[in-house]
Amino acid sequence: MAPQKRGPSTINVHGQVFVPKQKEKSSHSGAAEAKVTIRPPEYKPPPGRTYTDLGWLCAALTGPATLLAVWIYCVVTYGFWLGFFLGWIPALVLGLLVAGATIFLWPLPAAAILYVVYRVFGINLNIAAALIGIFAIGVVWWWHMVRTY
Repeated sequence: MAPQKRGPSTINVHGQVFVPKQKEKSSHSGAAEAKVTIRPPEYKPPPGRTYTDLGWLCAALTGPATLLAVWIYCVVTYGFWLGFFLGWIPALVLGLLVAGATIFLWPLPAAAILYVVYRVFGINLNIAAALIGIFAIGVVWWWHMVRTY
């Protein structure tokens, strides 16, 4: 016995009546709808860049210093010909690596420079440690304030 149709929305198969489910019309097509407005978004000034500006300043000092130190090390270790003519390659790689890291980690070399300055001029190390600690706390607090406000 072939299935018979009763009306546009019911199907009769072997004495049972089936009503197919209607597709619900949804307001979403599966993707999120974009909100279209005429007004442009409000201007927000970029965050402060003083932290990374100081990092660039330190990187300008530590990068070339590392390059020269590694190049001199290569000349002393491997001889003039090999060290001078090929030693600039690892020196350049390490100099760029140190300069790139110093941009964001500049408080570490700054604290090391403070330590060396205090050590050379013979100031009590307790005072140097206190000043480095105060400097580090100030930098962390200042960085938090710049990023938050």
